[in-house]
Amino acid sequence: MKNYFRLVFEACEICKFFEFWSSCYEEGKYPDDIYLKNIAVDLTPASFKELLEWKNGMPLSGKKSSIMDRGIAYLQLLNQFKRGEIGKDKLPKITEGFVWQIFILNICKPEEYPLIDQHTFRAYVFITQNKVVEKPTQNVMKQEYDNYKAYVFALAHETGFNLRKIDKGLMAFGQFLNSQFFKLGIADASFT
Repeated sequence: MKNYFRLVFEACEICKFFEFWSSCYEEGKYPDDIYLKNIAVDLTPASFKELLEWKNGMPLSGKKSSIMDRGIAYLQLLNQFKRGEIGKDKLPKITEGFVWQIFILNICKPEEYPLIDQHTFRAYVFITQNKVVEKPTQNVMKQEYDNYKAYVFALAHETGFNLRKIDKGLMAFGQFLNSQFFKLGIADASFT
């Protein structure tokens, strides 16, 4: 038997969607153990750096190193926020980048601030609006974050999956939407 196949888009129910796409998540580049062990405890300079590098998918350089330096300078406040001793309004702005701002909130309160990036946002827009946004801007993501956040929480409630599994599924699906494989298959697919 030959191993010929074609890509087929097939509608499925929501739990099967997240089971499939979360299994496609590239764990090697973003190992969960780094994320999970570091968000479970107070942040230290070493754990903060490790989390930023996990998010970045590689060692930090240039502008992203300044995020680390500023964050480390404010670790006491971040940990107070993490423990619920102070509100978000007491936190300094550590970075201008919206995705990184949300990431810092997420590592303090992962159940309140779902992760967002271009890939998860692309998946959200495709699923909810039936269109592909190749490279969403920080401003667009910022304007839509409350809607995105409500959507992610609703998915977690509906599926019973944790936010990490939802994030992995959206991330992998969003990467796929931006790939040549999706673009090749879209001509023959109907998404309505």
